[in-house]
Amino acid sequence: MSAKNTALLFLSFLFITTNCDGQKDSLSSWQQLKVERFSIYHPKELNVDTSGRMGTIFILKTPLEDSSDKFLENFNLIGVHDVLNDFSIKEWGEANVRTLASFLRNVKVIWEDTIAFSGETIYKAIYDFQSEFKNLRTIQYYFKRKESFYILTFASERKAFGRYEEFALKLMSTFSIAAD
Repeated sequence: MSAKNTALLFLSFLFITTNCDGQKDSLSSWQQLKVERFSIYHPKELNVDTSGRMGTIFILKTPLEDSSDKFLENFNLIGVHDVLNDFSIKEWGEANVRTLASFLRNVKVIWEDTIAFSGETIYKAIYDFQSEFKNLRTIQYYFKRKESFYILTFASERKAFGRYEEFALKLMSTFSIAAD
């Protein structure tokens, strides 16, 4: 993995650990977000950012739960394009998890392996790490398309993960990439 790609992955993780302002709303109506070749369904209450900030293709942020909540659980998609194409999805996923573990503090891999997703094989990883002020848990789905790899990430405070896990998996299951 090139230094540029490693830096991009690291910066995206710094972004997801940032505190943000938001509001509490119920998560009810789902709508489709289409950005470039990517599609995902999400509740309309999620804040959508397609600005490309921090190398993301999109970011979906949950509302804050209450006045004591300082972290917006979020979904983001990044693309990594300068990768040796001879990596299998499993090899690339494993390499990324190892690379992230070298950048992040107190990484504990909960689970990682290939899974079937909409008729294809992708790599899935779940792990905990410590940001500057928070203990976080992430779920990542790794996709390969020709010379590019994409990572769909859900990030949550570890203490809130149980409340979001089912919702996160449902939302992530709606993700698709249009054929090349």
